[in-house]
Amino acid sequence: MPAVTNNGGTVDKYLGDGFLALFETRNAESSARAALTAVQEIGQALEDYNARMQAEGAQPIAIGLGLHLGDVVIGEIGATGNAPRTLIGDTVNTASRLESKTKELGVQLLISDSVLQAAGYDTAEASLQALELRGLDAPLSALALHRRTWTRRLRPCPGARAQPQLNKSAKNIALRINHRGRFPLGEQNFSFLQLQNVKCVQR
Repeated sequence: MPAVTNNGGTVDKYLGDGFLALFETRNAESSARAALTAVQEIGQALEDYNARMQAEGAQPIAIGLGLHLGDVVIGEIGATGNAPRTLIGDTVNTASRLESKTKELGVQLLISDSVLQAAGYDTAEASLQALELRGLDAPLSALALHRRTWTRRLRPCPGARAQPQLNKSAKNIALRINHRGRFPLGEQNFSFLQLQNVKCVQR
């Protein structure tokens, strides 16, 4: 997956028609920005692919993505001599729950509040949704992105800094992506990173 690896991420495992990826850079800000850039490139690749499918008379496909920031556990799980490296932990589970929630909400991508904050976005006035996710004691705030006009570029935040409530020790971004089947030709436009209404944190 070039969009992931070209932005410093690693694909941990393929899960059927989806995969789990990890972005682990020097700090939370760079991890978050790398993951957001990768997701944008995944969206662009999907748009290009669907354009080709439509030109050939085939139905475009849809995907669901979940993005979350936090600590992960990396280890070998399995029998002796057959224990592949894998990621586990609440961050991985939450990213997976977010990805699953995209289907229920009819959206393409859910980005947790912690990812946006780490990337330098002020989410105080953003249209975040409080999501009840299995395994979490409290609702998780996330930005839901729908099938709308495609946003070509993510507007960067100059001199980004994390919000005070962010867990600064966490620097890992878990990305869960899954194929969502095909959809009618009239719905082929997406807005994976429609962040123009999410303001940058000012220094």
